[in-house]
Amino acid sequence: MTLESPAASVARELTADLPLGVEEAVELVADLAAAWGGDLERGGPAPRLALPVAAGIRHGLVEGTIAVRRLGAGGSRVELSVERESYRLHLSAVAVLSIGAAGGLFLILAPLIAGRQAMQLLPPAFIVMLAAWFLVASRMRHRSAADFLDELVELAGRDREGA
Repeated sequence: MTLESPAASVARELTADLPLGVEEAVELVADLAAAWGGDLERGGPAPRLALPVAAGIRHGLVEGTIAVRRLGAGGSRVELSVERESYRLHLSAVAVLSIGAAGGLFLILAPLIAGRQAMQLLPPAFIVMLAAWFLVASRMRHRSAADFLDELVELAGRDREGA
């Protein structure tokens, strides 16, 4: 189950300089977008890019246009104009973290509660709290449009060295 955030209208420009020609750069963008699970639509005046992104327990989609311009000495500049970002919150992760928070709250309040039975529940509460945190934290990822361009520059450098 997911909770979707309203579509955010975001206008920002990201750029990356590549040591490749324009056509090679466009091909590399298309290949990397496919490797990320995204899509590059080449129809129209400017190619449109849709990339899946992740930010902690939120996952979503970044959409924008790509412009590749020629630079001197055989290089090119890739400009990504982000037009829309939308994220969904994974409610199952929030539920697991809430259970862990309840265990943490019990750890804090148990010494205030008189009785031996409350103290006997401290180890299980501690285990629940840690298990919830590690279950969710081990699956958190961060992949943004800027990470996409960083990986693009890295791949272009490898391609240039390999040629």
